[in-house]
Amino acid sequence: MKQIFDNPGVAWVQDAFLALTGVEFQAGIDEIRNDFPAWLRKQFYFLPHQEQQLDEIPASFLERIAAHIADSYENGEPVQFYKETPPTDPNPDFKQLVVQGMDEGSTVTESNNKPIGPFAIFIRYVPIP
Repeated sequence: MKQIFDNPGVAWVQDAFLALTGVEFQAGIDEIRNDFPAWLRKQFYFLPHQEQQLDEIPASFLERIAAHIADSYENGEPVQFYKETPPTDPNPDFKQLVVQGMDEGSTVTESNNKPIGPFAIFIRYVPIP
């Protein structure tokens, strides 16, 4: 059953996915790694402008996000996700995607150069000046 792409919807999808076992779980992991946009479209209802935004994300960035999500799920851990409520002004779609825990640009400790904390995705709405 598809969910709305919001905090409760993402939580539902993650809980359902992490409850899968065996072949179903591995098939889902493989789909996330091999065609993340298709997996997202199977899980969530997207409005036309959201579909367009998904298509505009560079493939290399989506591949990196997909790999981290699959790794988290394989470790039995949900991804931290938070999406702000869109503002009601006429231009609510200027979004900032903040990703924490990826190898490039991650916060690291000086002692081991490994990311601090779990993988997390935050979607913020930023006013256009």
